[in-house]
Amino acid sequence: MQKEHPSERTLGLLALSLLAIGVGAVTGIGALVFRALIGLIHNASYFGHLSALYDANRYDPPSPWGLGIVLVPVLGGLGVVFLVAKFAPEAKGHGVPEVMDAIFYREGRIRPVVAAVKSLASALSIGTGAAVGREGPIIQIGASLGSTAGQLIRLEAYTSEDGAKAQLAAARFRREAEAAARLKSPHTVQLYDFGTTDEGRLYLVMDFIEGEALEEYMLRQPGGKLPVEKVLSIGLQICTVLDYLHTRQPPVIFRDLKPGNIMLTPSGHIYLIDFGIARLFKPGQAKDTAALGSAGYAAPEQYGKSQTTPRADIYALGATLHELLTGLNPADSPFNFAPLNLPPHPAHTELEQWIGQMVMLDASKRPGSAAQVRQVLEHIMLQKTSLPSLQYQTGSYRFTPFSQQARGVTQAQPTEQPQPLKNTRFIGSKHSSRVTAVAWSARGTRIASASYDKTVRIWDANDGANLLTYQGHWDRVLSVAWSPDGNLLASAGNDGTIQVWDPLTSNLVLTYRGHTQPVLALAWSPDGKRIASSCEDKTIQIWDTISGQTLYIHRLHNARVMTLAWSIDGKSIASGGEDKLVQVWDIQRQKTSFFSSLLFPSRGQFTYRGHFGRVNALAWSPNGQRIASVGSDKTLQVWDPVAGKKYFIHRNPTATLTCVAWSYDGRYLATGGNDKVVQVWDTVTRNSVATYAGHSGYITSVNWAPDGKQLVSASVDHTLHVWHI
Repeated sequence: MQKEHPSERTLGLLALSLLAIGVGAVTGIGALVFRALIGLIHNASYFGHLSALYDANRYDPPSPWGLGIVLVPVLGGLGVVFLVAKFAPEAKGHGVPEVMDAIFYREGRIRPVVAAVKSLASALSIGTGAAVGREGPIIQIGASLGSTAGQLIRLEAYTSEDGAKAQLAAARFRREAEAAARLKSPHTVQLYDFGTTDEGRLYLVMDFIEGEALEEYMLRQPGGKLPVEKVLSIGLQICTVLDYLHTRQPPVIFRDLKPGNIMLTPSGHIYLIDFGIARLFKPGQAKDTAALGSAGYAAPEQYGKSQTTPRADIYALGATLHELLTGLNPADSPFNFAPLNLPPHPAHTELEQWIGQMVMLDASKRPGSAAQVRQVLEHIMLQKTSLPSLQYQTGSYRFTPFSQQARGVTQAQPTEQPQPLKNTRFIGSKHSSRVTAVAWSARGTRIASASYDKTVRIWDANDGANLLTYQGHWDRVLSVAWSPDGNLLASAGNDGTIQVWDPLTSNLVLTYRGHTQPVLALAWSPDGKRIASSCEDKTIQIWDTISGQTLYIHRLHNARVMTLAWSIDGKSIASGGEDKLVQVWDIQRQKTSFFSSLLFPSRGQFTYRGHFGRVNALAWSPNGQRIASVGSDKTLQVWDPVAGKKYFIHRNPTATLTCVAWSYDGRYLATGGNDKVVQVWDTVTRNSVATYAGHSGYITSVNWAPDGKQLVSASVDHTLHVWHI
């Protein structure tokens, strides 16, 4: 979209042809002058006489300058640099790229001085011995002459859009930019800036996403469709971002959900792109101003019959899931969806029924929210992983409405309720989904727990009373940590933010948005001035807890970082994850220059390679001399963070270990795993001294009380248990 120039005009074909001939003729004359200028400069610089005649095939006598001839190219180069830098920086290249740049970015406008400077600089360069071709400079000279002529007669710049289309494109651009600027989600592309250049071009500054459109990815798959597990994973992520959009105030309706507007990264992460027709829901409005969307994916109400609501996006999600499972483009037969014809399995039957309800023509019969759809897809995913496919002849399925009243909340419930044991002090059971992390305050009076239910709860460590519930996150909370003084809490999760808040009032103190994907782990530095947080993008970011400024980004892991911890002196961090490694790195030594990092890439870093599976959790000993780490290889390993010497290895015979914690005196270690048991180990005798088996689901987190006599453990059974040894 270019700026408007009221005085610009168009020329007829004849006038335009005559102008082109004139420019060509002048350019031809300019080429002859340019050649003569090369000869003049060559003869003057090498032989000391003025002559425009030069024949490259003729033998020339020795230069009178003797050895001083080596200075001729040097002086010529200095002259070229002076001319270009002083008068026309755009004349610095070979000529052709600069012309293309002017056509694409500046509507073909080239300053008149460029012709003169380019001619002189190129002649000086070639005449004094530079290896520069003649065609490029002549092209730029001709282009600058043509551009100058066009500007002198105020000739309108050519554009493929007429005024109405240009205005529409500009309006859509601004709408998309404004919509994207308000969104902060792990599944939307971060927008940093937008506006108009001096030449009138519109621009966006956004994150670069490594990946491809889901539409393109599907083309390479057999039959143009994806496995059910892959579709469920994509569907869950889409539900997450739709729930985020629909719960804004006012709600944001995407209105163009389809595989072409979904980016898929190599790691399987999805992003919604193209917010050009997204709109804010306006209560009381009868219908949309314009009918927008893509045929086959757009709900009936998007054709102007009524105002679009979040249920329009639910329809598009159903159409998209149907296409991913069948390979059938809904645009070929809008509002008609063929059976999925999936292999017999209870999960497939429920998935087909649910998609059938999502694409109901009557919006009131569709699911009410993306969160509800997500709960059902989670339930279906659980069925897929827990039930084998049924071995009987494939039959036909019907698209029958899914009854919310009959099904109720479809989130999977634990099959057995956790029971208190003799040493159980209390069980916290307020969470409605799995508890992902627990942390004991420094004073030992309060416990914080994070959960898939998007909340963080504060508990009284004495009687188990739920003191406060923090609801600042809009997606699953995966990690929680107290500040060293116990006055603040930091929590993070799938919404990509780390939120620092007051545990007494729930007042938000700071939100860190440096990550663009789910945050998997976080930890406060011992002095409370910094937080380290890890993300699905394989990085660890260290940032200031007062200003929120990013201080350092660690990029040496080649897979997701699942866990991290500060050393007791705050000088080092240990981090581990899916690359099966634990890296111990010195914070102070990371602040080096770019060149020193190339020369000494491993400075201040030790890599422990003792695990043969994903590293799920790690912890420093209180004296800083040991690290304990556990992983999916079913081992607990205690080792020296300086040399990697192994002191203790325990191999669980049956289950993955998921969490580990040192007691405050460093004598004991507690571990939990998929066997639903917490074990306590004596690090001196290397024997198990206690076990706790009160949970009915696998253990996700364990933490010691400051007194060293009590522990809190969390589980997928939706509870946390406080117990003593």
